[in-house]
Amino acid sequence: MIAAAAGILLGILLPLNGGDTEVYLQNLYTYVLHIGRYLIFPLVFFGLTIGTYELWMENRFFKLYGRSLAYIVAAAISSGVIGAVFVAVFSPDRVPIIIEEAQVTPLPGLAEQFTRVFPKNLFNVFTGNGDFLLPLVIFAVILGIGLLRNRSVSAPVIDVFESLSRVFRNLNRVVLEILSFGLFFMAAYRTSQLRGMVDLELFTQLLFVVIGAVLFVLFVLIPALLYFLGNRERNPFLWIFSALPAGISALLSGDMYFTLSSAHGSVGENMGIQQKAGSAMLPLGAVFSRSGTALVTAISFVLILRSYSSLDVTFVQYLWIIGSSILISFMLGTVPGSGMVVSLSLISAWYGQGLEEGFLILLPIAPILTALSVLVDIMVILLINQLVADRESMVRSVPVKDFL
Repeated sequence: MIAAAAGILLGILLPLNGGDTEVYLQNLYTYVLHIGRYLIFPLVFFGLTIGTYELWMENRFFKLYGRSLAYIVAAAISSGVIGAVFVAVFSPDRVPIIIEEAQVTPLPGLAEQFTRVFPKNLFNVFTGNGDFLLPLVIFAVILGIGLLRNRSVSAPVIDVFESLSRVFRNLNRVVLEILSFGLFFMAAYRTSQLRGMVDLELFTQLLFVVIGAVLFVLFVLIPALLYFLGNRERNPFLWIFSALPAGISALLSGDMYFTLSSAHGSVGENMGIQQKAGSAMLPLGAVFSRSGTALVTAISFVLILRSYSSLDVTFVQYLWIIGSSILISFMLGTVPGSGMVVSLSLISAWYGQGLEEGFLILLPIAPILTALSVLVDIMVILLINQLVADRESMVRSVPVKDFL
């Protein structure tokens, strides 16, 4: 919090026409982003492998994953509906059609994704570009189940994986300490980037609607769900405080995999969720749970539709937008850092009727929309972790003084 506040202050004080200053800040932002994602794949691999083994041994594997998937689907549906309701009720003004250019990385097709998940050579799973966690997740689950066969033979491997899992958790704590300083540069860059956005006033009403929906989810819906579905003795707002490291990381980075590093710390150190549960549910959420992106996509595309047409959006169109936003949210596992733009480009292409490039009018505020969507994404993932862990009695009490 101190680093982020100091970085915001620096970003406000720096002159916008400071020569190479913004370039240097952007480079520092990129370096910090790489450091934050550096350990995620081995952290997930060893933790998920040993977590799968332990969950299967305790007959909790299917219950935990079943509940997690059910909550993920429910969260996506709820977010799409909330987004549509907010934009329908508050009805932001149309945005002038601005000519913008952008090259959006297309999502790989189903055939390509299948070959990446199950390549001809298993070791190719470890040689990707670091933007697709699902192949590693599936291999870790298969390996964890495989360790159950002939335990006398697999016992040494289990010991090694358990030790490596602890080693990488400790290394992750070191990375989090480094990120405490790195967030200073991220906050400074984001603030200077925000100050340099042109025609920001054109999107003021849209941003108010998006921020209003985000605040509703964070401070109304999540506390209510924690109270009614979780442990009623827990202070839901104190829980939000425990998730703050991950929330700040999400807001400043706009990158899901970068945020996973802080999320691992929040789950284990602040929320007291057992490691085997957190190791299983966090990667699953990072790949499939993008409810925040569904929320912002629904709001944004309704505005795009209104901006290109003088007609009101019909009820059937609202249903189509909600359904498309939900469906796309499950397809963004390969774009941890640009999911919002890809989501808007996809829904524009699916709608057609001359709106294939309609998403370009929102490119000037894409960094803001991305940051807010990832913030809701990670908070919902942590909420799902907490609710499932509560149901499975896999939580210990952590005093505030021991928070990470």
